[in-house]
Amino acid sequence: MSTQFGDKHWRWAQVTKATMCIQHKPGDAIQVDWAGDTFSVYDPVTGEQSPAYLFV
Repeated sequence: MSTQFGDKHWRWAQVTKATMCIQHKPGDAIQVDWAGDTFSVYDPVTGEQSPAYLFV
């Protein structure tokens, strides 16, 4: 079963050619990336704000 997001993303990727096929054997490579801008994390004790990165 596909989702609305998956359907729309697939259509968008087909139009923009925004996909990339990486050929490798399973377990040989891993792909990682940062997702977007930083967001704030607050310490509940001190209230100090620190930037955080989303790693995918």
